[in-house]
This record gives sequence, C-alpha cells and structure tokens, in this order.
Amino acid sequence: TASKIRGYVDMIFEHIYKPVPVNRCETIASSYNWSPPPPGTVMFFSDAALFHDFNKSGAGVVALDHMGQCIKACTEVFSGSLTPEMAEALALRRAVDMAREDNLFHVIFATDCLSLVQRLKSKAHDRSVVGSVIDDIKMATLGFSSVSFLHVRRQCNVLAHVLARSCFNSSGLCVFN
Repeated sequence: TASKIRGYVDMIFEHIYKPVPVNRCETIASSYNWSPPPPGTVMFFSDAALFHDFNKSGAGVVALDHMGQCIKACTEVFSGSLTPEMAEALALRRAVDMAREDNLFHVIFATDCLSLVQRLKSKAHDRSVVGSVIDDIKMATLGFSSVSFLHVRRQCNVLAHVLARSCFNSSGLCVFN
C-alpha cells in the first residue's frame, strides 16, 4: 500500500504540480493570491476527504519550501464518521504535528476550510465540537517563532486534496520525505 501511495504522490508531483519561480493561484472569485513563502519559512497545506460509505475520512498534508518545492507530504486515515469541519481540523492538526516533528520555527498553515481558520484566529474559547482540536492546534503552535493560518481556495490546495482522496484504499499514517 505504501509503495502505491508513494507512486501516486510521485505522479502528482511530476504531472500536476510544476513549480515555477513565482507560482500564483488566481481565480475570478479569489481575493487571495498564493505565492511561495519567504525564505526560511515552510508552508503546510492540509485537506480532508470524507468516505461516508466506508465510515472513514482521509487527511492529506503537503509542505512546500520558499522555492515552491515539496519537502514533505503525508496521508492519514481516520476511522468513524466525522463532520467535514472535524476532518479538516484533524488534517490541520496533522500538519502542525509534522512541523513540530521537523523542529521548524517559521511556518504558515493553509487550508480551504474558512470556518477553521476563523476559529484558530479567534481569541475566544471554542466550545464547539471541534473546540478540543482547535485547542490542541493552538497549544502546539506556541513553540513556533512565527506561525500564521491562511484560508486558500480549493484551486490552491489541489495537492493536499488529491492526497486526502488517495486515502480511500489505505489505512493508518504514511509520511513521504
């Protein structure tokens, strides 16, 4: 299974994602233009996919450096029926865990779930169903020198989305360095 996923990720990087010096993702409806992070900063994209018929969800995470090159990626499968926002929160928590494991200090976390970004930027205690995951993420990011959370359009989050969808036939956690 791991070799199939690795081959799938390689295919994505070779045929779908072609980095250029200034990579922009723009749509008519988009008010946010994506470009690679500044030198010394790593940008993590996360996304989730729900597989209701199989009672599981998948998370995809992709880390890009200042050149727009993928430096790390992972997929994770979650058992049980989750709400879309909870699945997105768990995917983002996986991204934060990856950044902490790699001892990174300057990070940007991007997701296409606007409500999640709003909850993370809020100073109020979140008492919703995803509140405990929000608290986990906030606590885990205290060790970073600089951290920010961005909402991006789905078109900017394609790699993480494809990885999340690839979890359909896998189980557990797979990390690709």
